[in-house]
Amino acid sequence: MHYDMLFIHPSAHPDSPQFIVMPMGVVSLMNELEGYDVEAINVGLELCLDRNFDIEEALTQCEYDCVGIDLHWHEHSFTALQVAEICKKVHPGCKVILGGLTASYFAQEIMHSFEHVDYVVRGEGEQALPLLLRGDEAELIPNLVYRDNGTVKETPVSPVECLDSLDFSTISGIRHWEDYLKSSIHGHMRRRFWYDFWLCTGRGCSYDCSYCGGAHHSQNRLCARHGMTFRSVDAVMKDLVHLQDLGVHVVCPSHDISLAGPQYWGDLFRCMKEAGISMGMYLEVWQLPDTAFLEALADICNPRFTTIVMTPLSGNESIRELNGKHFANEDFYDRVKYTEDVGMNHAPYFATGLPFETRKTFKETLTMTEVLITDFNPSAIFCTPLRLDPGSPMFENPDHYKIVKHFHTFRDYYERCMKRAQNLPHDFIGYHTENLDGRTIMEMQNEWEALLRENPVMAGTSMDTLHFV
Repeated sequence: MHYDMLFIHPSAHPDSPQFIVMPMGVVSLMNELEGYDVEAINVGLELCLDRNFDIEEALTQCEYDCVGIDLHWHEHSFTALQVAEICKKVHPGCKVILGGLTASYFAQEIMHSFEHVDYVVRGEGEQALPLLLRGDEAELIPNLVYRDNGTVKETPVSPVECLDSLDFSTISGIRHWEDYLKSSIHGHMRRRFWYDFWLCTGRGCSYDCSYCGGAHHSQNRLCARHGMTFRSVDAVMKDLVHLQDLGVHVVCPSHDISLAGPQYWGDLFRCMKEAGISMGMYLEVWQLPDTAFLEALADICNPRFTTIVMTPLSGNESIRELNGKHFANEDFYDRVKYTEDVGMNHAPYFATGLPFETRKTFKETLTMTEVLITDFNPSAIFCTPLRLDPGSPMFENPDHYKIVKHFHTFRDYYERCMKRAQNLPHDFIGYHTENLDGRTIMEMQNEWEALLRENPVMAGTSMDTLHFV
């Protein structure tokens, strides 16, 4: 089989499935290449289906002119470049293209350090990729980092003007796409009876949460996006109808649709009702939704398959505010109660290693966790150590957030992921704070997990329960 373009989503570990969920932009990029022979291989999914799967062997079974490898999350820093090298080894004449937020942030370093990468597409790639395949001159293609006689050059970055023109739901080009719909972040469940799918409902962000590499200023720098842009109700509805026809039970919006405003979500829910859309929704809300939104969501979505993920981060209101979440404990408990009253599931998310956190303030997170377990009925409850995202506010302004970075360059992330792949000791979080060293952060995480183990209801909770990302 010959492909004009082969997309590859690497696993975060070369020999086992990790971070299987693909960036949503891969789907739209595939669908922008109409008229070309295109396929996407999800290495983690293939490893789930066949533990002996070998990407190099798979590449020898086909011909390809171009390869697009996503390096969106820094967890793929080693394997994305490893796959790039393998692609060149199998077919030396192919063009290797990297894209995604991490590739965009470190584009210059990657192009100077890894000769088997021919191009990096910065920001959003739907304009650049068709022009690359068409053979346009590199200096005329937007968002492109390329080499010209050994000199690394780049063209200006611009976002996609109209997201409504993009197709985020046609997934027939993904190898084993039906199995992909049964996948969570870390695995594929062959016997799972429901399908879920992450759907792009917008791009950009208006917030600067301390830990997020996709925050407002990062989106501005990497993608030239200023604030949030939501796709129209008609565009989202077209995708929802198609996904329901595929048998999807749970749609996972990329953006918190409550932030689009009552006019938007009111029209969306009305259209869903008129079209007979009965899917559930897995919605990560970025602040606290109001009760009118929760009531409307419960009315339109299948409550059995609907979960609201709220992110208090910390039980301490000041720590929460300093890290980008702007609501009080009383209001949080009120929304949790209301979510339960209207029959929907909820899953609170906390973090360890927050800037400004102390051992003392973390006790308030433990207390809030106990209250949620004792007085409420969460479907799941999560707490994870933060990891240093390139481009995040705390990465860009470590002095302001009173942290010390361990990672500064792409090579730092690459070597960290390489050590993990080789089962060697490695830096798990990539920083420490003024108040907490890495060991203390992990001790706090262990303390929180011990609290959950003591609770007979929550002890069996895992991330795969809700495919948490």
